[in-house]
Amino acid sequence: MMFTSRRSIAFLAPLTLLALAGCGVFEPVGTFFAQGYRNTVSYFNAYYNAERQFSAAEVEILEAERLRVRGVRTATTQSVAIPTTARAKLTAVIDKCSNILAFHSRSSLVDDALLLIGRSYSYLGEHVKAERKFSELLVQFPTSELALEAEIRLGVAISDQGRGEDAQLVLEPAMKKAADTGNDEMQAIALARLARISRDLGQLQQSIAFYARLRAVTGREEIAATALIEEAGVLLDEGKPEEALELVDGIHNVTDDPYFLYQAGLLSSAALSTSGRYAASISRLDLLLNDFRYRDRQGWIRLERARVLEDSADIPAAIEEYRLVDTTYARQEIGARAAFSLGHLYETSNVNYAAAKLSYERAAAVVGTPFAADARKRHQAMSRYFVLQERLRLADSMRTAAHSLASDSLRSESLQQRKDSLDAAYSSIVQDIGEWFYLDLQRRDSSIVWLLRSIAVGKSHAGTARCLFILADLAQVDSSGILERPDLYLRRIVDSFPTTAYAGAARSRLGLTEADSTDPALQLYVHAEEVLLRGEYDSAARSFENVSKIYPASTLSGKSTYAAGWVYEYHLTRLDSALVRYREVVAKYPRTPYALEAQKKLVSITPPSDTLTVPSRMRNDERPAQPPGAKKPGETVEEVPSSQNKGKIE
Repeated sequence: MMFTSRRSIAFLAPLTLLALAGCGVFEPVGTFFAQGYRNTVSYFNAYYNAERQFSAAEVEILEAERLRVRGVRTATTQSVAIPTTARAKLTAVIDKCSNILAFHSRSSLVDDALLLIGRSYSYLGEHVKAERKFSELLVQFPTSELALEAEIRLGVAISDQGRGEDAQLVLEPAMKKAADTGNDEMQAIALARLARISRDLGQLQQSIAFYARLRAVTGREEIAATALIEEAGVLLDEGKPEEALELVDGIHNVTDDPYFLYQAGLLSSAALSTSGRYAASISRLDLLLNDFRYRDRQGWIRLERARVLEDSADIPAAIEEYRLVDTTYARQEIGARAAFSLGHLYETSNVNYAAAKLSYERAAAVVGTPFAADARKRHQAMSRYFVLQERLRLADSMRTAAHSLASDSLRSESLQQRKDSLDAAYSSIVQDIGEWFYLDLQRRDSSIVWLLRSIAVGKSHAGTARCLFILADLAQVDSSGILERPDLYLRRIVDSFPTTAYAGAARSRLGLTEADSTDPALQLYVHAEEVLLRGEYDSAARSFENVSKIYPASTLSGKSTYAAGWVYEYHLTRLDSALVRYREVVAKYPRTPYALEAQKKLVSITPPSDTLTVPSRMRNDERPAQPPGAKKPGETVEEVPSSQNKGKIE
């Protein structure tokens, strides 16, 4: 039988009563502790859910990137957007962690939340926001155990903004801290980014050292293999193919992953090709072609094979290999790469501009590739060449017919004027072709031939002066011995064509005193011409427009406005802007010869209903006494651009 003392019963009774009463005495204190518990549970759960979502998103992103790089899902080398589901998860992570910062700013998880937000922004490509969050963590929690990771990820975010040198200043000391504390994971991240930055900045020796150290530090096979491949690539960039070959041949000591063995095979082939051992390079590629593990990569292997054949100067074999890839993988990036390389071969080695035009057209048809814009530009250049050749053929046939006509005393003067006009048109087209080789193809040898031919036939003072000005530029780098000294061409411009726009530029280059000019717009116009000759078409168009804006009363205003339209039409292919300039010429400068040329442009570019028209029938007393550009006795007048030459600005 058990007994309970009165003292015990007396002590337990009040507790029982309090419990039955609902503990009303302790309600204020209990509410405080309960609320604190709920808050703690709330923000801890929020962070736990955010961390779990971030980890899931990171797995998705890394797997998608791995599949992209290894070409499992797609045959493209373009970077792709992160998966939609991962993007949604990262957005939720930012929201949850932002709530922790807003409502629990004194909790122990603030630094964790800042790190998660920064990393989420990094994956989303918002590197400026990521930089801010990592910086905020370092400022508020300099002694946090997450500070080292935040410092390294800050350097990566800065690097992702293209600020490589600034990133180096952050990453190098952080990398040393990681090494001193034995944090190999963070050290590997810093080394990998420092190696890439150094390579981009041309610091190849430093990049090689970082990659070698990364291979020694990391314990992950995939990272070590990647570092080896990248290091071999830098050695190739540095012009050390034998060292690259020795390094990449040791890939079997690091991994037996077929993907890295494939990359090593391509690199070893490139190293052999670089050192002139083309047969051995082809043999390495053939081994890859015959390996069943790389059947889905045969297109890329054949593309590399074509490049080796091209390097070995076996142009026919290279063309056949490129054509095979172009045909087999039509409308894919790999096929577009082959088509672009094929176009380049046709343009430079085989000199088949018709085939080059078609190849560039196929390359430009695949959008989103890094060379699509260049392919479109080359295709437009080839198309313009054939337009010029057709115009040349017509002008040559008309000129030949005119020169073969027998003249009599009654017709001799008018016939000679006709011959002079046809000669001028022919010379202008020949000049256009010369400039096409000079500006579009950068083929100096061909440009020289055509420009000299234009000068030999030329009747236009401005056209001949322009040709001489270009030849002066070409003579500075000419090694063929065809051209004279640059100063001789400039002197000829000054002496023979002192009234042209190029005379002032020629005097300046020769160090002569500028001739007085009553038109202050002349120098601005000459500057625009020089910008055009350098191939800076956007800047040239704006410079031509500035002439009429700054000097609207100048005699060069109509010409410069027409020139801006011409640049927009033929070099920038912005027809809407060209039409605006042509209409401006017609409206503001109707009495200039450029208004007639602009009117022809409006008719040819816009639908007939939208064109401005000039009366086709005029009374005799309404016709101008002389056609624009006609010469008066004893006076030299620059020839007006002809519709035969697409309105070229002389």
